[in-house]
Amino acid sequence: MLLITFTLFIIASLLGAFLPNIRWRNRASCILSFIASILLLCISVEALLGSPILQTVFSGLMSIPLELDRLSAVFLLIFSIPYTLISIYSIKYIEDEYVNAGIDVRRHSICFPILLMSMIGVILVRSGLWLIVFWELMSFSSYFLITFEHEKREVRDAGFVYFIMSHIAAALIIVTIIGLASRTHPLSFAYSSLRDVYIRSPLPVLIGLPIIFTAAMWIKGGIVPLHFWLPRAYPAAPSNVSALFAGVMEKVPIFLLIYFTFRIFTPTILSGLLICIPGIISMVIGCLYAIPQRDDKILLAYSTIGQIGYIWFALGAGIILYSYSKSLALLAIILISSGIFHLLNHSLFKSMLFMIAGNVLVKAKSRSMDVLGGLGKVMPITSMTCLIGCLSLIGLPPFNGFASKWSIYASGIASSTVNMVSIPIYVGVALAMFSGTLTAIYSLKFYSEIFSGESRIDVEVGDVSPILLAPEFILAILCIIFGVFPGVAFSAIFPAIQPMIPEVGLAELFRGVGFLYSILMIPTTLPLSTMYFILLATIAPIIFVIAYQLAHPKRTRVQSIWLGGFKHALRDTKLVAASFYSEFESMLGSFYQIRARRPRIAYPEPNADLVLVKPWIWIGRAIGEIRRIQVGPVQVYVAIFLILLIIFLLTGVIG
Repeated sequence: MLLITFTLFIIASLLGAFLPNIRWRNRASCILSFIASILLLCISVEALLGSPILQTVFSGLMSIPLELDRLSAVFLLIFSIPYTLISIYSIKYIEDEYVNAGIDVRRHSICFPILLMSMIGVILVRSGLWLIVFWELMSFSSYFLITFEHEKREVRDAGFVYFIMSHIAAALIIVTIIGLASRTHPLSFAYSSLRDVYIRSPLPVLIGLPIIFTAAMWIKGGIVPLHFWLPRAYPAAPSNVSALFAGVMEKVPIFLLIYFTFRIFTPTILSGLLICIPGIISMVIGCLYAIPQRDDKILLAYSTIGQIGYIWFALGAGIILYSYSKSLALLAIILISSGIFHLLNHSLFKSMLFMIAGNVLVKAKSRSMDVLGGLGKVMPITSMTCLIGCLSLIGLPPFNGFASKWSIYASGIASSTVNMVSIPIYVGVALAMFSGTLTAIYSLKFYSEIFSGESRIDVEVGDVSPILLAPEFILAILCIIFGVFPGVAFSAIFPAIQPMIPEVGLAELFRGVGFLYSILMIPTTLPLSTMYFILLATIAPIIFVIAYQLAHPKRTRVQSIWLGGFKHALRDTKLVAASFYSEFESMLGSFYQIRARRPRIAYPEPNADLVLVKPWIWIGRAIGEIRRIQVGPVQVYVAIFLILLIIFLLTGVIG
């Protein structure tokens, strides 16, 4: 089955390269990718319910060892959902945006299935050599997708930065793999051999290689301060590719972090801190930088940095606790599982939001939130799904973002009973809650400036194609399902994490989780607890009213606007995206290193004003300058008298 999946992706790429018709080139590539993704979904479910799948593709020097254990199955299950829906979305999006404009899409048709296949390969291979091969394949294919519109200079620049950073990450991975494989006798790149060698390595290797490997994951994961490629690359790529990057590619380094930390390296407090602290910083920085953005895709890119920070924080915190004491293994598993749960949720709502940005681009031909507005009346279904995505991103019940963020908060706060080692975790929880507020700020800006209010541009009434809407609608439903029934996700994640932390049995794990989450959710026998139901019953109507008011603003009588005797249209005087939170931007101006631009209304000035008003303004300014002399310090008066005295002496007035 795995071999068939890889074969379908290869065939999809070949058809994308050699079919003579541009339109069918794109369709064949996306449809075969969709079929392969459905097959991958089935394989992942089978591996979760059954035993691990071991398979070797090819033989001899080209043999590729693959293993689909429960951890890999969870990640591939998470990957296969965006894979499937983005493949369907790409059929129509690429046609509407590029094929109909006469643009050759061969580059996309070739690289799109290769990128999907390479990410699967990174997850499944159990050889350091083949990890490098698939990693490079992922880097090259994503580079060509980012530079799809290579005739634009900003796209080429973004691709260049991404290319450099990706290969720095690849170089660090190569150093790690070669550093371990060179110590094997005979030479072996198998993960099991690398693990045996690492255990027997000297102290510099034990400390240095995990740091080098984690630095590579910092780069690929877009973690601060190595994040600067991400807000360049995401907007440069087509929107369907951006959705794939945010929904899937950013999760590949997280899998490698978990796998290498527990299966090849040894979990330590240092390795946990190297994951936890950058995650905390990324949470805050990503959200802060998302707030002032006016390009919708750049805003979502910075939002991705912030939300990935949540996941890194949870993983690092779990590793810290487990490394500190095996008695904290239960709490460590819960934190790591909560991070993976948020990874699942982020893949759903962020993929959806990037596809929604693609819908807006198809319809309005703009990404600037200063120009967009009022599209909720034009695109009602897109507006509704965007509202669900934004509420999920904020973390409001009953949406999935609330369930995963709450689990991170609750398990992080529970670690406060531990001594000094829990300080970064406790600080991280506080900053995560603060970042949640920042998330609400930029999410409100994203939705309201695109879909609410009056339109600033003329857009034809009618939503985009159903092929573009269906994937987003499915993702919106999944956001609600995993928000109301978080136990469905935890019941699959816990068995995948537990083998790496064998100190806790599954039965004990579920009992402990039931105790910790008895206030809100119990992911044991019942996917929905009584208290959670009460919470939903009280908060859900409030959320519905707020959502309805945002989507359907109250109708009021609108009068013509008169400024200085001249009539103006409402769209000309409406506050633009740049005006949102301008005071907040001014307060943090040194942090952003930008000036908050307040909107100014420009209107023709009557000629009479130039004659009757401006002279008095000039006189007033001159008097104001003279007035300064009257209220100045004593030294000014002394200096004036001294100057006058010298002048009088020189002119002979005195004497």
